[in-house]
Formats: sequence, structure tokens, C-alpha cells
Amino acid sequence: MKVLVMDLTHGGSTLALEYKARGAEVCAVDCYRTAGEEVKEQLKEAGIEYLQLAPDRHFDLAVMPIHCPDEFLGAAACDRKITAHQAVGELCSFEGRIIEVTGTKGKTSTCHLIAHILRDLGCSVMLLSSRGIFHLGEEEVRIASKSSIAPPSILRVWKMRKEFDFGVFEISLGGTGLAEIGVITTIEDNYPIARGTRRAFDGKAQMAAGATKSLIVREKEKDLWLDLVDEGVGVVTFGDGGALDVKATPPLSFERDVDLEVYTDGEKELIVEVPGSYLVPSYLPAFSAALAATVEAGAELEDAAQALGTFTGIPGRGEVVRDRGTWVIRERNPGVTASSIDFIVACLRDYYGFSSIGVVIEPATRNICEKLDIGALENVVAQRKECVTGTYLLCRREEMPRESAALRSIGDISEIKANHDAVLWCTKEAYQ
Repeated sequence: MKVLVMDLTHGGSTLALEYKARGAEVCAVDCYRTAGEEVKEQLKEAGIEYLQLAPDRHFDLAVMPIHCPDEFLGAAACDRKITAHQAVGELCSFEGRIIEVTGTKGKTSTCHLIAHILRDLGCSVMLLSSRGIFHLGEEEVRIASKSSIAPPSILRVWKMRKEFDFGVFEISLGGTGLAEIGVITTIEDNYPIARGTRRAFDGKAQMAAGATKSLIVREKEKDLWLDLVDEGVGVVTFGDGGALDVKATPPLSFERDVDLEVYTDGEKELIVEVPGSYLVPSYLPAFSAALAATVEAGAELEDAAQALGTFTGIPGRGEVVRDRGTWVIRERNPGVTASSIDFIVACLRDYYGFSSIGVVIEPATRNICEKLDIGALENVVAQRKECVTGTYLLCRREEMPRESAALRSIGDISEIKANHDAVLWCTKEAYQ
């Protein structure tokens, strides 16, 4: 079989090597010109042809990520074309039960919450997220400190041959078809992909089409997905008005526990106490989605909800520290956007009553700085001016994407902490 694998940036080399190991004649195309020398040498040693443009040849199979535009195939012809998600679904099989999570925001938090609940209930869990690869059992073992959430990372997990009851996999732009339970956290920020020829929705639709038992979606977005699921697959909703919803009633304080109210089909079912030492309201959608997923997996709602009482947040997501009289709320992840900042600012105002919030945006690299949507950030500042009393970019002035009256360049947050009751410090990282 002749296989064409497109894009070596997002796990394409992993797929190419696997097809080669199974006896295929493989051509790997580095269409984004990003493969390092180590990857090129690895492909060469395996006997895989490396090119930067798709050749004018015929292939039995072409594999390309959903975000890769069709024009990159050029003159290449193929009998069958599949996405990288579909390829992973065909190449892998697991004995443990699989839950996959996708969405435009909240994926990592939802995955870690699902894994936390399942482990608390006595299950062993293999967890893949943007924070790494973990095996959770009697002990928590971090197998890899960094991991891509592109679908070929699941192939990497499969090749580890670890035993587990549940695999909880964060995956970008859709599902592989391996999951009995698929979760779509949200389709908000339906950003363009494939050079504007598709939207994020087209990727997430793979999750809806591939779920084999249940699909978990937001109540307000359910109509987007209903026609995409196979007959016999249940659609369970979470969030306001959904089958499962988690709420908290203000005012809250970082210095005391929080009562979470758990609702089923609009009726209050129970109350569970959780630590208030992190930004609890920012996790409410993830709480709801995780409970819905674990109940679908067979957990009793009360048992699953009680497991939230030992959850203390995820590093880099709603972390809270008290620094010389000022509360500092730390967000450090690739999902930092104008809309996510707006959401957290609203939480700080509505749940904690902060009226003087400083917002600090820190791009992890100059490249990320250049890609910041300054206009969107300025809109957030304008709309939240009653509580956002300062907005800052943590970088050198000459590195700012453009001049902005709303954003002031600073060298360290110590310069501005004393000016605000709370500082939201957001570090925008790159996706792996």
C-alpha cells in the first residue's frame, strides 16, 4: 500500500512511522516546512520519503489533519483520503474504556476533572492532556511533562501498552472514533482553520460522528450536534437548563470553602463543599461536563460530586495567591484569549466583588506577541471599564504588535500590583 502523510508539525511523523512499520510505502510531506533535522533523520532511517510538496503521483491512501487545506495535496491523487483523527482511530485499539474531550475552550480542565473523579472512585486512569501524559492509580505518575493534543499523541499512548480502566484524552479539533463517550466542551470562538476553508466546527463534528455510546455537549449548543450522531448514541447536555448543571452563589471568598449546587434537569439535587482557594467559578462549565461524563460512564452522581471536594484546581488555570495584600489570579495556558480574559474578569467581579482589577497579558514568546488580537483585548477593556482599572502587556515596548492606548507595557507585575485589589496575570503559551 502506498500512503501519503501530510503535515509533520502535528504528529504526522508518528503516523508515517506507524504506517511504515505495518509494511506500507510511505511518503511524508512537510507542507509547513517545520520538521527539524532529528525528524528528517528519523524518517530517512525508517526508509520514508521526505518531501516539502506533495508529489504528482498516485497513492492508495492520503492522511492529512482536518486543519490542513486540500490545496496542499497539489497534483497528488489518492483512492481514499482520511483525517489524522480517523487514521488514529483505525490504527489503535484499547482494552480500557475511552473518553475523548474536544472543544474551543475548557478541554484541559474537563479532562483533569474527569480523571480526578474516576480515580477518586477507584479506577485507574490514563490521562492525556496539554499538561502531559499521566497514569493515575494508587499513585499519580507523570509519564511525559509535555504532550501535543494532536490526535497522533493517542497513538503514542497506545504504544506505551499501559493497563487502565479509563483513558481520558484531550484532543484538538475532533474525535478519533475510539471513544464510547465524547465530550464537546463548547464551540464558542468558532475560529477558521485550513486557511479559512473550514471552521473549528468542522473538526469538532468528528467527535459527534465518532462517539459510540454517548455525546456530552452544552445545552445551548445541542442543536448543532443532534443530526451528526449515529442512531443509538445518546446526547446528554450540561450547563444552564441541561441534564446536569453546577452552580455557585455569590458572594464568594478565596479564604473560605464554596458550596457547589448540583442540578439535574433543572432541579437541585445536592450540595457539595469544595475548597475556595482557586477560582472556582471559572471551573463551573468543566464541573458540569465532567459530572455528566462520569455519570454516563456509570458513576453514581452523589459519589462523583463528592469527589469534587478533594479537587484543588489545575496549575496555570485559576490559580490564586495572596501577594502583599493583592490577590493574584494566574492563568498560564494556550487557551488565553480576549474572550477567556473577559470570562474570568466577569467571575472576579460578579462572584468576588472586585471593582479594581488589573489585567496583565504576557506572551510566552515574541511570535505569540505578534499574533495577539490587540483589538479584541481593547474591546474587553472598554466593556469592563467599571472594574478593569488597568491593562498591561508584559513585554518590551518595541515588541508590542502595535501601539495601544489601552495597553501599557511593563517589565514586571510588581510595578502595578499595589494599584489594584486583584491582578489577573495571563500568560499566553503556544499549543503543542
